[in-house]
Amino acid sequence: MVDAIVSPLLEQLISFAVEEVKQRRKKKVCSCFPATCFGFKQIFIRHDIAVKIQEINEELDDIAIQKDKFKFVESASKGSEKPGRVQSTSLIDEEEICGRVDEKNELLSKLLCESSEQQKGLHIISIVGMGGIGKNTLAQLTSNHDEVKRKFDKILWVCVSDTFDEFRVAKAMVEALDGHESRLGKRFLLVLDDVWDGDYIKWKPFYHCLKNGLHESKILVTTRKGSVTSMMGSTDIISVKELTKE
Repeated sequence: MVDAIVSPLLEQLISFAVEEVKQRRKKKVCSCFPATCFGFKQIFIRHDIAVKIQEINEELDDIAIQKDKFKFVESASKGSEKPGRVQSTSLIDEEEICGRVDEKNELLSKLLCESSEQQKGLHIISIVGMGGIGKNTLAQLTSNHDEVKRKFDKILWVCVSDTFDEFRVAKAMVEALDGHESRLGKRFLLVLDDVWDGDYIKWKPFYHCLKNGLHESKILVTTRKGSVTSMMGSTDIISVKELTKE
């Protein structure tokens, strides 16, 4: 039930972002005649987008309430439960990091590189490696880098864990806009941390909504499973190995 409602909402959100991109492009073409090309019509379009985003946010809040009220839970096979893991954040002390200079530089290069006009689709970078190897730390370190912060107008961080919760990811994206339609059409970095779920059916609507949207936006994924990188259609894969003892 929740998935059936959230997917259309996410599609609406991305469609508004795409519409904003189109309006920005039109504005560049007609920059010499701003009053003639836009005028009050442009103001109304931006207002409508802001209102729609607010409506979506309210609908997602209602879904969250209903989810708790009726105790909706993700279905799982018996005996398949995994031990709980600490929910990650994008905060880290860089002084505590050592031994991952090569991986850090490689990831920074992938995040900061400009996509060519010929490069179609969404740029997805995956960090893959065994548990406790430092994937999360590497993602935090690079997403907090000054150059990365300058490149992307918004950095979104979502800890996915066992199941790909469409509600939580959609909610995080909507909340990040904070009701400001001016943030639409800008470059974002979406970090999906600790992805276990390799179900393409869940990932497909997100991918198709985002892939034709915002140019130069990127998704950074951390996962233990190589199958996840394939399922998500990763553009680049960075394998994190155990550090050698010296």
